[in-house]
Amino acid sequence: MNPNDTPITIGDAYPAAQLSSVLTTALDHEDPAVRAVARARVEAWTRVIEGMCDGTLTIGSRTPVRDLPAWVTPDVVHGGFATGGAAAEGSPRPHEEALAARHGLPSRRHAIHAHLLTEEGLAELTALLDSGDYALDLPEQGALLTVAWLLRAGDTAAALRVLADIEPFADRLCFTPRPAPRQDTPPGTVFRHTLGEVRDSLRARTHVTGPPHVQQEALAVWNPFADRVLAHWLETAVDGRVDVRRPGDWTARGRALLEEYRRLAAEHTLCAKHRKPKEYLAVLLTALREAVEGTGPSPRRRGLLQHAVDSMVRKRGVPGSARHTAVRREQAEHAARPTHDVLSRMLLDRLAPLTGGSGIADTDAILRPTTGAEGVPGTWPVPAPLRAIVVRASASTPDELVEWGVIPSAEVLASVIPDLTAEAETAAVANPALSRLLHAHHLAALVSVGARPRHGWAEAARSAWAACRA
Repeated sequence: MNPNDTPITIGDAYPAAQLSSVLTTALDHEDPAVRAVARARVEAWTRVIEGMCDGTLTIGSRTPVRDLPAWVTPDVVHGGFATGGAAAEGSPRPHEEALAARHGLPSRRHAIHAHLLTEEGLAELTALLDSGDYALDLPEQGALLTVAWLLRAGDTAAALRVLADIEPFADRLCFTPRPAPRQDTPPGTVFRHTLGEVRDSLRARTHVTGPPHVQQEALAVWNPFADRVLAHWLETAVDGRVDVRRPGDWTARGRALLEEYRRLAAEHTLCAKHRKPKEYLAVLLTALREAVEGTGPSPRRRGLLQHAVDSMVRKRGVPGSARHTAVRREQAEHAARPTHDVLSRMLLDRLAPLTGGSGIADTDAILRPTTGAEGVPGTWPVPAPLRAIVVRASASTPDELVEWGVIPSAEVLASVIPDLTAEAETAAVANPALSRLLHAHHLAALVSVGARPRHGWAEAARSAWAACRA
C-alpha cells in the first residue's frame, strides 16, 4: 500500500508474461478443467493490461480502479494487480439468492438491499448480530450489519452516512452477510481448515468404490474360491504331477465349481484379476472347463496348469496346511476391516453436533477407535488418510499446529495469522455482538486485501459503542 497515494510507475512486463503463461495453458493443457480456469485468468490479465494502457487502472495506488472509492475491495490477480472490477460484484451469490427466494423478492441486488432496510430486514440483520451466525467473505458484506448496529445504538446520523456511501453501489456490490454457523474457538487458537471443509472431504470419501473395496472382494471372495479350485486339481496329482487320476465324482464337482464361478463373477464385479487369462485362477478354470467338457486339457494347457499349481503351492502351501491356514487367517482379518467409506460416514456422525464454520477443539475424541454401537463391527483405529483429513481442522495455538504438522510451512502459517490479528484488534470491545462484527470485518479485510481495513463504517460502529458506554 502506498500511504501517500502517489502513483508508482509499474511497467506491463510482468502482466504480459503472466498473460503469455496462462494463454499457453489455456490452449495446450490436456485437462479441460485446467484449460477452463486458465481461460478465466486470460480474461483477467487482459483486463489488467487494457486498464493500465487506457488509464482506468493505476497499479500501486490506494485507489487503483478509477471510479471506485478506497473502501471497495478491488478484484485482483496474482501479484496484487487490480483487474478493474470489484471483488464483491458479479452475479448474486447463493446466500443472496436464498434470501430473495425466502422473501419472494427478485434475484437482484437492489431488491435485496431495499428489503434489508425495511423493518423486517433490519430485524433479520439484528438477529444475525446477536446470534453471530454469519460470515463475511469480503469487508463490504459487513456494511448493512453495521447499519443495523448503529441504528440499535441510537446513532442514526452515522447509519445514514454509511448508507450514503454504499447506496450508489447497491445494485452492483454484495453488502449482504453470508449466514454461517457461529465460530467459537478459545482465544489465541487458530485452525487451518473449517469443520465444514473437513465434512466435504469426508463426504467425498463416502462415494469412493476404489482399491479398498477391490481388495476386500479379492480377500473375501476370490481367494477362498481359488483355494477350492486348487484343492480340486490337487486331488488328481500323483508325485506332484496334476491330472494323473480323477476320482469318480471329480468331474461332477468340477462342473459345480464352474457354475459357482459364473455366479460369483456376476455378483462380484469389482475385482477383475480372475478374468485375466494369464492369472493362475483363470488358468485353473480354463483347464477345468476343458476337462469337464471332455476335450482336454491339451498338452499345452496341462503345462500351464502344472506351472500354476506348483506356483500357488510354493507361495502359500497346500490348502489346509498350517502355513496356508495362517496366511488366509491374516487375510480374512484384513478383509474384515471397515472400508474408508464406512469409516467416513462414522466420522461424519461424530462431527454432526459440532459447528460447521469452526475448527475442532478435541480431535482425539473424534478420532477414537470405532465401537460396535456406531454401526461398525469390532474395534478399529481410524486409518491414517482419514485421520489426516480431520486433523487439518484442529483448533489450537500456532505453535502446537506447527508441532503436529498441520502447519507445514511459513506460507500456511501466514494464512492463519490474520485471525489472531483480528482477534487482538477487537479484544477491547466488551459488547459481544459488536466484537464479533468487528472481528469478522477485520478478518475479511486482512484476508481479502492483506492490509488494515479501510472501511469507515467499522470505525463508526466502534465509535457508537464508545458513545453508548459514555
